[in-house]
Amino acid sequence: MKVELAPGKTEYLLTSLEQLPLSDFQPLYHQRWGVEMGLDFYKNGLQLENFSAKTVLGVQQDFQAHLLAANLSALLVADANQELAQEQADKHHQHCYKVNRAVALGLVQDNLASLLLGKQPVEELYDRIKQKIKRRKQAIRPNRSYPRKRKLNYKFHLNKRPVL
Repeated sequence: MKVELAPGKTEYLLTSLEQLPLSDFQPLYHQRWGVEMGLDFYKNGLQLENFSAKTVLGVQQDFQAHLLAANLSALLVADANQELAQEQADKHHQHCYKVNRAVALGLVQDNLASLLLGKQPVEELYDRIKQKIKRRKQAIRPNRSYPRKRKLNYKFHLNKRPVL
């Protein structure tokens, strides 16, 4: 099937869904982006499959710690974005803003032990992390697209040369 992405850009997709009319695929195609970005966050941002342990129990603990950090980060991002939206409604900006998820994850990972050990009140630490996250916002620029820079693939890596 043929999907028009932007003026002059066409993408061809394969599907086994024969009952759905072709006109319904373009909106569905654009809705998949959030799902793909979520999977990208777990795989690359969180590095969910990068374990520091070698035992079964250690890998399970690593996995659960990653998911706990991701869930806390998502909660903080949602709260911070909601507060940013309220602040933006009062002011007139050129762009809308959202918080940086990678920064949020890093701050949660840095403060996870403090949150779990309870040396400080959880609400106070939560609010402090949220304020740090809100300061690291980024502009939302719709329909932004840049051409990819192609990297050359060499047959042999430059650092792996024979001694002679």
